Amino acid sequence: MEVLKLVQVTDIVCQYNRRLVTCRPNDKIDRVLKLMKKSNIHAVAVTEGNFKLVGQVDMFLILENVLQAASILNHDIVQENIENLITAGRVFSEMEVFRLPISRAPLIKVKPKTDLLHAVALLSTSGECHLYIVDEEDDNKLVNIISQRDIIAFITRHTEHFKDIACYKINELCSLHQVGLKNVHTINGFQESALSAASKLQQNQITGLAVVDNEGKLIGNFSATDFEAVTDAKSFALFGLTVMDYLQTTKQYKEPLFISPSCNLLETIQKMHDFRVHRLYIADDNMKLVGVVSATDILQYCLKPMNNMNE
Repeated sequence: MEVLKLVQVTDIVCQYNRRLVTCRPNDKIDRVLKLMKKSNIHAVAVTEGNFKLVGQVDMFLILENVLQAASILNHDIVQENIENLITAGRVFSEMEVFRLPISRAPLIKVKPKTDLLHAVALLSTSGECHLYIVDEEDDNKLVNIISQRDIIAFITRHTEHFKDIACYKINELCSLHQVGLKNVHTINGFQESALSAASKLQQNQITGLAVVDNEGKLIGNFSATDFEAVTDAKSFALFGLTVMDYLQTTKQYKEPLFISPSCNLLETIQKMHDFRVHRLYIADDNMKLVGVVSATDILQYCLKPMNNMNE
């Protein structure tokens, strides 16, 4: 879309009066989790000195270490092992950030004057949820962050530039481009534990699971950010609960967010923006899963010239 070429990333982020959320290498994991929970994010930049960017801590790293801390239980949590789990949780929550492999992958950086089209392309191809905006003169000095959510918000504010999208329904786009028809990762809310959810998220490198009942009907969502509630050692004992019990005990359960196959793309984008989510499940009238549409899918659509949508 032409408008994406005319807007710079700095134009987007300057519209928000938000504090840059970072942590230091000597911060403890429990503080990082609290930062994530407070800011509703699943990654935090690690900086030194005058915002020198040295890495990031994300929920995949957190989950990896949670699973290692709980490995003594082999995912089979029984009452007599609760104290061992709490001990493991205490060790983990007191761990300092620098002990994690915070630079395991190159961070994706852009300059303040980078156009939005290039930023969208980077986000849609990398699978990352955000890009680090660094100083024009210093590639290691962090000045801000632009996320998929920021771009979704931009589209909702400037729908006049995206009118052509409105005529395409999700089921049509799924059929044409196979987007949304990907395998939906699920977890049984009544039979599988929160620790099993952590394992599935980590193994598949995904940020969310569709929670289903014994009949396979959609009843909720389990996100990597739901583990941000585990901010102290005793909370580790909650991993033994079923997914639904965990979500309800930590007061994080919400009715599932979904769209119908006949929903159009602009309605989908608006719903993502309104509920501040990165994915929406596609369900039929009986709440059976049909697919899932992510913010990454949305950005990929926006990169396609409208006259090529049917190709």
